[in-house]
Amino acid sequence: MGYGAFASGFDNAQDTLHASVVRGERSARSIVKDAARDFSKYYADYYASFLIVRTIKCNGKYREVQGATGVFASLDFNQKTNIKLYWDDRNAMGRLYVCDTFVSESLFADKNEINPVLNVRSKDIGSDVDALKVKYANNFDVSALDRKRAVEIFSPLNPKMIGGYTYKSSGTTKIGGKNVRVIDFSSNAKELSVKERILCSGQLFIDYDGRVQKIVVKDMDDRFTRYIRNFSPMSLATPYTYTITYGEKNGKIYTESIRQELSWRAPEGGAADLYCAEANPYRNPFKNRVETDFMMKFSEPQMAKSEEEHGDATPAYSILCYNDSRDFNFWKRILSKEIDLDWFMKDTGTTWDILCGQTQTRQERDIVARCGNDEAKASKEKKRVDVKTSRARETYQLLFKKDYKDGFK
Repeated sequence: MGYGAFASGFDNAQDTLHASVVRGERSARSIVKDAARDFSKYYADYYASFLIVRTIKCNGKYREVQGATGVFASLDFNQKTNIKLYWDDRNAMGRLYVCDTFVSESLFADKNEINPVLNVRSKDIGSDVDALKVKYANNFDVSALDRKRAVEIFSPLNPKMIGGYTYKSSGTTKIGGKNVRVIDFSSNAKELSVKERILCSGQLFIDYDGRVQKIVVKDMDDRFTRYIRNFSPMSLATPYTYTITYGEKNGKIYTESIRQELSWRAPEGGAADLYCAEANPYRNPFKNRVETDFMMKFSEPQMAKSEEEHGDATPAYSILCYNDSRDFNFWKRILSKEIDLDWFMKDTGTTWDILCGQTQTRQERDIVARCGNDEAKASKEKKRVDVKTSRARETYQLLFKKDYKDGFK
């Protein structure tokens, strides 16, 4: 065979290989596009029972555990890209009807003693590595719930955002006994803007009926829920994995679980502008190797009717609430299923009875702090919050025909 014939054959082979790759990319893209249309069309408006468990570790040891349970309302679902989460997104993550909360005291990073100071802030302190050695905010942080909206609106789950990503088939796996396709995706954009509110890469898990089962996002730079007016480059200080799983009921899609696994790592060069996916709960989070694990589960979805309304919900940023009436055996059962509770008590040098007392004390202190140390005002606020909690429990009973303590068995 002459050189020309060989070259021609090689070129043809290359063309065939290129065409195959292009077809593969188009196939992955078309699968995602169809799944996004399905997601957009069939995502439900619903109520569900929810459970949150969040843990904080320093240097590999548990320092704190937080929990909440109640009713979650996902209403007025939309994927509008021109809305603002905290102002005009009607599906924003503020509809939590909290039946009960559990939160231990915060221990110092390096010793098993209670740190009574939960927040240190100053407008004069910047946002670089040195600033985090001073300021911190140890709250019941549920910002991971907000992030769900960033993913639903600006990731490939939204048909309007399909063109903003590249796709690659990455094999198959099984989820809940179902065979699913695994498709990698990555942002095309290199810079953030009003239109490009997130930059990320991750994986979509789509079953052979074209329905999304799970999405996993790595280290998302999210300017929809964080730093919302700042589109300049920032160095990631909190590498994290964010996972949402979805279920189906009566042909409709609902969220089954959310998980955010986050750690603090100092960027090289000590960058001046840091991107932190959540507030640092401890000063000097890099030296103390702070890790947080946020888990939220949903069960028993009830499809909503347009005329339904179930009273005042609790904004996600003020989820920690005071309850006069609580069942600590419920929390012992729940936490024992979600974390190694014996290991937690070993790390913290505490007992279950001490943890229960800490929960009551910390919630009372939270009320007092909110009321500016005014005892009369604090007493009034306790009663107001307790009434709100009672209504949440009534809502739970109305929707699920049982007491909230009988959920998540």
